Amino acid sequence: MKWNLHKVVRPFSSSLTNAVNMGHLSQWRKQHPVNGYNDFYQEKWDYNRRYNLYEAVVKQEGLFDQPIDYLEFGVASAVSFKWWLQRNSNSASRFFGFD
Repeated sequence: MKWNLHKVVRPFSSSLTNAVNMGHLSQWRKQHPVNGYNDFYQEKWDYNRRYNLYEAVVKQEGLFDQPIDYLEFGVASAVSFKWWLQRNSNSASRFFGFD
């Protein structure tokens, strides 16, 4: 059996790895509580929730009129990109999209 442990463990390796990683995440979340907007995992995906996150970041960091460098990777239809363009009108701000 000592050289065949892989036969017993291997079929469960993905599940075991996931359980270990979720354990690490759970411990990290307990040590780092969220202060402010919380968009932690939710089973039902809703792309529109991203705007709540953007609003929270803009408000918390005071980005309404501050110059920013905005980089977006995976622009696709540029919906998020346009949102940031409309919310930050500082002429020194720079916006870059990569697709």
